[in-house]
Amino acid sequence: MPDLSALARKLQLKPDSTVWVWPPNAPAAESLLEDQQIPLADPDTADVALLFTADRTAAQNALTQFADALAATRAVCFVYAKGNRTNINRDTLHALLLEHGWRAISQVSYDDELSALRSRPLKPGESTPA
Repeated sequence: MPDLSALARKLQLKPDSTVWVWPPNAPAAESLLEDQQIPLADPDTADVALLFTADRTAAQNALTQFADALAATRAVCFVYAKGNRTNINRDTLHALLLEHGWRAISQVSYDDELSALRSRPLKPGESTPA
């Protein structure tokens, strides 16, 4: 079991945060949010989004379907399986984010099975990283 308070800090979950979890009721989010007493919110009011993406299609759908709500949050973390057990990893997710005008900020270990990539939309006039 990871240190949940350290994980919360890495994901930028602060004591006054509200979190939108997608898909709803993702089991991997429950213990973290309960331990840190962080309330859930809908995508239009949350300040942090945790997107549990099983594969590239799920990440693509989240970026397309929830683009405006995600852009308004303080932090967006894409959580995905470690060890190339799916068709998404840090590199493929980075490329997908760039396609949507987003950039990767930092990657952390969510737990023994999952990684999380924090991201944000590119700022006006900001060029994509090389």
